[in-house]
Amino acid sequence: MDLTATANKDYFEYRMQEMEPIIDFLKNKICLKGEKLISVGCGTAPEISMLDYDFSEKIGIDLNQKAIEFCKNQNKHAEFYCMHAIEYLEKEKADSVDCILGMDIDLNIFPDALIEQSFKVLKKNGSIILTERKDNLKIYGSYLLLPIIQRIEKENNCDILAFQFPNERDSLLVILQKK
Repeated sequence: MDLTATANKDYFEYRMQEMEPIIDFLKNKICLKGEKLISVGCGTAPEISMLDYDFSEKIGIDLNQKAIEFCKNQNKHAEFYCMHAIEYLEKEKADSVDCILGMDIDLNIFPDALIEQSFKVLKKNGSIILTERKDNLKIYGSYLLLPIIQRIEKENNCDILAFQFPNERDSLLVILQKK
């Protein structure tokens, strides 16, 4: 028995349960449909499975090769790449992506440079959706996304929606919509 595959499957199912209210909330708040979705730091990619019929092209990017292998076996309707997200986004055409997800974020996964590159490839009215762990509030004394959001607001033409979400893990939800 492959313990890695079993652990990934268990984690995938756990994250599906955790993310279901977040995805439902998003579907009611914004138009969560389009041609192209990219999930950055996708891990086992439950969000891609949950949005399977809402986007015609779905891409997951993660640095964990075992997670990417799991994703490729789990979801045949999406593409998965083991690489750095900035490297992938630099190859994307400008104004070509409808939605970029960064679920369960920390600054290692979604640094400023990645946000900057995300805005370059995002279509008009496209969204960057980020969630941040509740633990960051305890560990760092504040959410890591808040100072980034303030810079984004000054530097980019976008609308920002932020919600505190009562979830055991992902408690801050931020939606950045390109104007």
